[in-house]
Amino acid sequence: MSTPHPPYRPLLGSCPDSWGVWFADDPRQTPWSRFLDELAEVGYRYLELGPYGYLPTDPARLRDEVGRRGLTVAGGTVAGHSGLHKPGDFGAILAETRRVAELTAALGARHCEPPYGLPDIPPVLAALDGLGAELFTVVEQDMYPCDFGKPKPIAARTYAYLNSHGLGGHDGGAA
Repeated sequence: MSTPHPPYRPLLGSCPDSWGVWFADDPRQTPWSRFLDELAEVGYRYLELGPYGYLPTDPARLRDEVGRRGLTVAGGTVAGHSGLHKPGDFGAILAETRRVAELTAALGARHCEPPYGLPDIPPVLAALDGLGAELFTVVEQDMYPCDFGKPKPIAARTYAYLNSHGLGGHDGGAA
């Protein structure tokens, strides 16, 4: 007989894409410190790193920057490459993947990929609870390039909606 597990709720986070960030360095993007400030102000507690080099790449500095805002790195991503189907790109993709993996591992993060599409939240949460595992959910709203004032209100509305369904907060439940 198995012991029932407590209900799990995915830990909710967001990413630089949701603030109009697609590149490590582009003046049309939200500055990284503003992104971290606004992410925390909205209520998110977890983040995906976005393009390598957008946020500080020194693990100690990044740990300090996210920690003083009450944030935790949930994972990283490798972006900006054409894909493994082009043999000439493999070396660059491998090098980028290693840099991202080293940084995320130094911060204790685990990388996950969200499902595609717009899910109906309550049935998705019920299905995820059946897995009996702690999960991260990263909200992404691709907005490159955008006015710096647009992402935060959208992120706040999205966070409030998801939080109303039990996602968010420090423990994955309602804030």
